[in-house]
Amino acid sequence: MSGEQLRGEHIKKMLVNPIVIATFLGLILWVSQNWMPQISISTAGKTSQVPFYRLDVTVPWLFAWMKLLAGLASPLAGLAIEANLAQMPFTDAIKNHTAWYYSFNKVIIVPIIMAAIAILANTTHILPVDQVAMATMVIMMATPVATVAVNYAMAFNHQSLLAANTSLISTISATVVLPLWIIIVQLLGELPVFK
Repeated sequence: MSGEQLRGEHIKKMLVNPIVIATFLGLILWVSQNWMPQISISTAGKTSQVPFYRLDVTVPWLFAWMKLLAGLASPLAGLAIEANLAQMPFTDAIKNHTAWYYSFNKVIIVPIIMAAIAILANTTHILPVDQVAMATMVIMMATPVATVAVNYAMAFNHQSLLAANTSLISTISATVVLPLWIIIVQLLGELPVFK
């Protein structure tokens, strides 16, 4: 998005990004929960063992603040997108054919491809998935465009209006299409492949 050519120092900069580091650290901590030092927690008469870094259980007052801050991320991104959309009339956003094309691909075509991959993987036993896993993957693919893409477009001043329009149109489209996808994945779950 910056318009620069991809070079070694750019890859290094991407990999040492705090978000990427936090993502991989979180994955490692999640995978290694059973091997980490455990703390006994007693709730409602039950005692359970949890890793010391499970803040939701070990330090609930701190976790409550973190959860509050995490809940602010999407509304703040939404405000940035809406401020960008305020630059043009709503009718112009609706008339943007590129935004409609991308939104159609995002909420219709990509979930169809995901459903086909899940059915094929289950049929060939390459990666057995159950109905819930298939439904989760398909519905996740049918969600609107990520707001982080709009934030990057605004940060690099590169097609930020198109990105905001696409986010708006894909959100409206997903609101209409997601209930249909829920029905479709329930019907797909009844196929013999998922029994």
